[in-house]
Amino acid sequence: MDQIIHPAPEGTRTKAIPGSTEITALFFDFKTGEQINAGTDARVTVKVGDRAYAMPRRRIGHDLFERGGIDVVGFPAGPCASPREPRLDLDRLRSSSIVLSQDSSGKRPAWCVERLTLLVKLALPQEPVLEFKHWTDLGWLDAAHPSLALQEGSTPKLLHA
Repeated sequence: MDQIIHPAPEGTRTKAIPGSTEITALFFDFKTGEQINAGTDARVTVKVGDRAYAMPRRRIGHDLFERGGIDVVGFPAGPCASPREPRLDLDRLRSSSIVLSQDSSGKRPAWCVERLTLLVKLALPQEPVLEFKHWTDLGWLDAAHPSLALQEGSTPKLLHA
């Protein structure tokens, strides 16, 4: 049986913005739990619709996804991406499935995810970065449950390997 994870109650932060507004970048803001062995050495990926965003394992000076850490990773979107990809707007993002996963590689692959916030940079004159969606208390991703479905408008569910 899938474990049900409760999303943060505030939901999407972009409801008042027209759905046709183009997104020029996506940012993934992760908080790893404080528990012993909460960090991961596995490869982390967030799949948004049909596009997979592979997170780096390291940044200059430190490993990502370490116990108690906050890591923000950004990617250009749509025509700003390299290679170019189809235009991404809020309507398309709102209808896309979102899946957080780790590949169970490395010495310590299990990962306790305390929070994931998806931020978007919009193609507007002031180019704001806004919170699109925020999930809390996501829990452990491990070999038995390497992925977590975070579709907009639904309750996140752990997916079996």
